[in-house]
Order: sequence, then structure tokens, then C-alpha cells
Amino acid sequence: MNCRNTLILLFFLGIVHPAAWSQTWRWQSRFDISLLSDDNVFESLTGSSSDQAGRLLLRLSAKGTQLRRVNATAQYLGGFEGYTRFSEENRMIHDASAACSVRLGGNFSARIGLGGKSKTFFQSTRGYRYWTLTPSVIWAPVRGVRTSLFASFAGMDWLAGRYFDTTHQRIGLTLSLEVRPGFTVELRSSLGEGAYQRNAFTSVETDSTIDWMDLGVTQKDNLREVTVSMEWYGWALVQVNGMFQQIKSNSYGYAYTQPEFSATVVKPIPWKLSLALRAVIRWKRYTDSLRPLFQIRPDTENEESSYVVADLSRDISRTASCRIRLGWYRNESPFRNLFYEKQVVSLGLTQRF
Repeated sequence: MNCRNTLILLFFLGIVHPAAWSQTWRWQSRFDISLLSDDNVFESLTGSSSDQAGRLLLRLSAKGTQLRRVNATAQYLGGFEGYTRFSEENRMIHDASAACSVRLGGNFSARIGLGGKSKTFFQSTRGYRYWTLTPSVIWAPVRGVRTSLFASFAGMDWLAGRYFDTTHQRIGLTLSLEVRPGFTVELRSSLGEGAYQRNAFTSVETDSTIDWMDLGVTQKDNLREVTVSMEWYGWALVQVNGMFQQIKSNSYGYAYTQPEFSATVVKPIPWKLSLALRAVIRWKRYTDSLRPLFQIRPDTENEESSYVVADLSRDISRTASCRIRLGWYRNESPFRNLFYEKQVVSLGLTQRF
């Protein structure tokens, strides 16, 4: 673990005690331990290698108020995953975020969020670091109505090299409406741009041979995205999202459209059990011909195209619960429009402090 990761972990473990900040801070912590079975460890198109693994995760979160007008939150997730047969897949993750909002008066407030995530492997240079900064201005003219104008700045740093590294910027508008108690609808629209640390290229076909030609300008991808969300709490907690995303690129093979549908249902069931279902389906369609085969990312570490996950959990004490998870994933491989599948089954225990 490098020095930066160590400092983050020590901070959230309480080396800087929350009481030194404010008596109004409320902290929560969870420790998760899981045993899992993965039928496609290397996330290959054939799915021929399976293994068992152990996972340890620490989750910390905090909420606080300063000077009555300032609210802040902080979250951290960190841990590692180790495999019994394929030790080259052993990895560590850190995922931290913090946000601060200030009430400005006149039903206006300002918010700024900062986040970072890293995934590193113990025996290779695979993995990535990702950061994001999101300022926004929120207006709530009446109860149940909220609009937000936001911007987002982000960067992706792949540890394997700089060829696929990107920076992103986005601006957007969100409108949230509470139709009635327990039922909320939200509309979100945004425009953005991503820039690679390399030049754009195009394909040239001569005598049935495809060659690549450097265009001499930086590759840039333009983003358009519209999302409609619904959340309802009645006999169960139900969240449904529909999204349409379009990417236009000045580099061959990177332009696509992608409708997406996602749904989450959380429901208490008999015998003190809780059932959570989460499904995401994406239909990715590339604009350019699929004939040239080329790599669009170093690995699959940050890609989840479509998946279905079912969690069945039960409290075994006031502070502890057990869980079984079944997951099916269909993700895009590092090569454009080639997808792999995997199934993961896990048994876990959560201890809350």
C-alpha cells in the first residue's frame, strides 16, 4: 500500500478523531467479509478459468453540520480480494468521496463534491486511478421541487500506460419533482467532452488491407445524455431509470449510441429476510463499421455493460447480518463489441459498528 492510500485509510479509521471537528458529526462503519466463486476469473471471451476468492471490505460514512448553514458528508470503501489459485488476480481497492453544501438563502444552495477511486493489483501494473470534482447550484422554489445546475470534471489514469488516459468535463441540469409522498420523478440532461492523451486516427482500406492513419489532432469524444428516473416507496422500494447516451468522436470506432434500462427493487419478505434485485441492461451500438478489430481500453476493470444481481440477507443480531449474492454479468471486453459473460456467487457476513 503506498503512502497516499495509507493516509486515507488512517484518516477514516479515526486518527483524526471526529470529535475534533464537531459534536454534530454522526459516523457509521461496516466490516464485510465474503467468500465467492467466479466462473470467469480472467474475464475472457471463452470463460474457461474459475476460482474461489475471499473479500474483505471496510465501509465508513459520516454526516455533519457546521455553522447551521453548512452540511458535509464523507464516505470511504476500501479492502482487498484474494484468489486461491490465481494470485495474479489479487487486488486492492480504495473508493472515497466527500461533499459539502451551503445554504445561500432565497431557496438556493451550493454544493461541491470530490471523489476518488483506485484499483491496484499486487503482482502487476494493471488497474486505474479515477478522480472527479462536481460543483453544483441547487434551487428549491417550493416543497417537493428541486432543480440543479451542475458541472463535472474527471480524469482516468490507467496504470498500464498513458495511451488510454482521459480527462472529462460535463455540464448538465437536473429537475426533481415529488409527485406525492413516497413517489419522486427526476429528469437529468447533460453535455460533455472527453479528451485522450493521444491523437485521433482513422482507417484506410487498400487492397483488402486495413491500415490506421494518424489525423494529427487530439482525440476528443462528445457526450450527450438524457436520464429519466422514478423512485417509489410503497410495498417495496422501487427505483427505475431509463437513459439514452450518445458519443460522437473524431477518432474511428469510438462513436456509439447506448440506451440503458435499470431497475432496483428492495423488499422485506417472510422469515426476517430482505430481498434486493438489481438489473441493468445496455444496448450499445457502434456507429462505424465493426470490421476493424482493435482495443478500446487496457482491461475490463471499470466496465459493467449489463448485469443482474440478487441479494438475500437476514439480520442475525442487532449489529450483524448474513447475505447470499447471485450475479450474472455481460461486459464488453477490452476489444470493441466483443463481450464476455461471468457468474459470481458469494456468501457474506456484515458487522456494523
